[in-house]
This record gives sequence, C-alpha cells and structure tokens, in this order.
Amino acid sequence: QPYRQRLKPLRDKRMVFIFDECHRSQFGENHRAIRECFPNAQLFGFTGTPIFPENATYRTIEGEAARMVTTADIFGKQLHAYTITHAIDDGNVLRFHVDYFKGGGAPIKPGEALAKQAVVEAILARHDKASNRRRFNALLATASIDDAIAYYDLFKALQAQKQAEDGDYLPLNVACIFSPPAEGNRDVAQLQEDLPQEKADNRKDP
Repeated sequence: QPYRQRLKPLRDKRMVFIFDECHRSQFGENHRAIRECFPNAQLFGFTGTPIFPENATYRTIEGEAARMVTTADIFGKQLHAYTITHAIDDGNVLRFHVDYFKGGGAPIKPGEALAKQAVVEAILARHDKASNRRRFNALLATASIDDAIAYYDLFKALQAQKQAEDGDYLPLNVACIFSPPAEGNRDVAQLQEDLPQEKADNRKDP
C-alpha cells in the first residue's frame, strides 16, 4: 500500500514498460499490480520461450471457469518474432545438427532403467566423435530431478565398469544440476514457475 500511495502521481501518466523474460516475470501478482497501479501504461514483453496453450502451466479462474494463461493473454498481439532460423541466417548463432538415436532390442517404455542405460551407452560411444575429441561440452536435459539423478548414477556406474575393463579409458566428467527447493527464495520460486516438474520433485524429497 505505501508503494501505491507514492506511485499515485504517476497513475494517470502515459508510460511504457518493457519486460525481458516476460514469460517468467509477468504471470501472476507482479503483472496484476503493475496493471492496477498504471492503468494507462503500454506493456511490451520479450521472451525466447513464449507460453502457448500447449505448454501453459499458470491457471486463472474467472467466475466458475478456470483456463490456462498464455503470453498472448498477457500482452496481446505478437508484434515480431525472431526465430532460431533467422538467427542462424544472420550469423548470430552457430548452426547445429541433430542425430536421432533409437536403441535396438525389445520395445522399452520411456523412463525405464533399460531405456536410460541405452541412452547413456549411446552417449559414451558417440561423445568423442560428436564433441571433436572432447573439445566441446554437452548437455543432457531430463524430465525430472529423479531422472537427472538416475542418469548421473548410470554414467558413474558404466564408466567405472569401462575403466575396470580398460585401464586406458578416460571417463567423462559428469555433473548433475537442478534447482534446489525454493525455501522462501523468490528467485528460485519464480524459476520454478517455469519448471513445475522440479517444484513437484522438491516437494517429494528435496
């Protein structure tokens, strides 16, 4: 309330707000407060990962009906889109190549231990060639914190086995990174609005 009083002289002025990473910062109380304090303001949002209906996680309730909120709901019509294809054509980012890998044998459901082992074995077999003899690093994105930990353990176990079989084998350095429980930290809480699976994992077993 004290902030609202101090901002009162600006309430009727024409103002422009420009938000970076707007998919993260402008969903929820922060956006509502800005709209209420500055009803005549023009808001522009920039985001590299816009929220569409298919990836929306923030829900609003209007009357009896609940609906998922998208970037277009918050900011209105899209003014411009600059895609990865544009960035490659402009020379702003490096081109990239995608290899698709399908493990052999009987069908395995995603998430099963054997499927994870097949992924790790494929990475260990291909990493040196794909990274120009380890001149580059790589990221493996997983669906959850539990999956990240399982992959980490598999890398550790399979590389220990390779070292036992071949004394000259040089293991990859593997690190596991994920967001900690928020525990009142607003920055982590804001990040986890983008990562609901991590938030759920931390509730279960931080």
